[in-house]
Amino acid sequence: MTVRARKRREIAILATLSSLIFIFILMPIAILFVISFTSGDTMAFPPPGWSLRWYHMTFDMFMGRQQTGMVGNFSGSDRFLESLTTSIRIAFTTMVLTILIAIPAAYALVRYEFRGKGVVEQVISFPTVYPLVVLGISFLILSSLAGFTGGFWRIVFAHIVITVSFVVRNCVASLRGVSRSFEEGAATLGAGPVRAFVEIVLPPIRSGLAAGMLLAFILSFNEFTASFFLYSSSTLPFSMWMYTQASNDLNPVIFALSTVFIVLNILLILLVERISGRDGPSV
Repeated sequence: MTVRARKRREIAILATLSSLIFIFILMPIAILFVISFTSGDTMAFPPPGWSLRWYHMTFDMFMGRQQTGMVGNFSGSDRFLESLTTSIRIAFTTMVLTILIAIPAAYALVRYEFRGKGVVEQVISFPTVYPLVVLGISFLILSSLAGFTGGFWRIVFAHIVITVSFVVRNCVASLRGVSRSFEEGAATLGAGPVRAFVEIVLPPIRSGLAAGMLLAFILSFNEFTASFFLYSSSTLPFSMWMYTQASNDLNPVIFALSTVFIVLNILLILLVERISGRDGPSV
């Protein structure tokens, strides 16, 4: 066997294995997508027929219309908009606070050398490998000891810990593309550190910051594991509402809702990649 033939065979084997793994990963999402178009009242697969009835009901839920014609009277649909609004508020608050923490942290890591810098970098990266179940339990115990019972801020603080490492890495990648000589030149012209950062450093990295903000919003909105331990009856995130409905009354409308939000998440991720691609850093 020639070298070229062996390489073609290796490439074919690798492509086959990669395709099988890719199909295996996407299969649950594909099944969810197919069932969301079922004309039946159960999750039978393959569907007995095709219909958009569940998407019509999903649209009605977005419009705040009471759902009484569903199978088993889809319980809890009255809290759909409330939970969705709660998750958006949590994600937006997390996004703002995370970016306010990530910018100075990334700036210090890129521009300065200090004792323990490597330790700080490792600590910031901990949430990416730390089990979210343990993180959620830890936050629950900490908030209980501190007498902090507000579900909204408990979830926000947990989401900040989860998202800050991703946003810091994105900001670091953006800042490394801006030479320190630009700030030094601004300083020689009389600009103070804050003005030099705002007028010289911030404009070139704004795409990276925007990508980091979107990434924080996506991660916070979709976070379930930590939120499971921290939510309350008055603060019910959308992910917890979905879990409750799937546990109590697994209705095909859940599959339609899931499909809608999967598509929205894909569009947001593509937007993050498009924005971050302008400055070169990889999210």
